[in-house]
Amino acid sequence: MKSKSSSIFIHMKSSLLEQYVGMLVESELTELAREPFSLDSLKGINNPKQLMKVLGQQFGPPIGGGVARVAYAYGNNQVLKVAYAGGDAAEHNKKEVKNAACLGKQYAIQVYDWDKENFLWIVEERVQKTTIEQLETKFQELAGIPLDIEQIRDLFARSPDMQNVHQHLYGKSKWYSGLADKLKSCNAGAEDFHQNNWGIRQSTGELVLLDLGF
Repeated sequence: MKSKSSSIFIHMKSSLLEQYVGMLVESELTELAREPFSLDSLKGINNPKQLMKVLGQQFGPPIGGGVARVAYAYGNNQVLKVAYAGGDAAEHNKKEVKNAACLGKQYAIQVYDWDKENFLWIVEERVQKTTIEQLETKFQELAGIPLDIEQIRDLFARSPDMQNVHQHLYGKSKWYSGLADKLKSCNAGAEDFHQNNWGIRQSTGELVLLDLGF
C-alpha cells in the first residue's frame, strides 16, 4: 500500500511533466508563428473555403475584391489574388496569368507565381489604381490626344464612332499601336475596359492594365 507522501510525490511529478510538455508545445507554436509565410503552404489546397480560412488566419481581412475574387497584401508591393468562389473565378485567374505574360511588362501587371493546378490564387505586382482624372491625363501623355473615360473605353472596344481616332492613333502613337497589336495577338478581350482595369506602376509611373481575366 502506497504511503500518503509517495502519492503526493507522484502527483507532483505528473503535474511538472504536464507543465513541461505544455511549455514545449507553446514554444513550438511560437516558433511556427515566427516563421515567414510561404506559398508552399497553399500548394495542394484545392478547396476554396479551406484556402480562405488559411489566408484569413495569416493575413486577416482582404484589402479589396469583387464578387468572386479578393486580394491580400503580400510581400513587397505584391498582392495575393484569390478566387474564393472557385469555378469561373479560377478561370479568370487562369486567363489573367496568360494575358499578363502575353501582353508583357510594358502593358500589363507582372504575375510572379500562381496555383498551377487549380488557379485558385495568383501573386502579382501591386499597382496604384487610377482615378478617372489620372487615367485621362496618363492616356493623353501616352497617346497625344485628350479623351475622356467613355471615349477610351469605346476606343478599345473598337466602337464605329471611334474608328477614325483608332486609325489616327495607330499611325501616330507607338504606345497605342503596340498595345492594340498585343491585345489582338493575345486574344485578350478589350470590349469593356473601365477605370478599374488600369493602374499606375508605382516604381516608374507607367500606365498598365490589371484585372486581366477576360
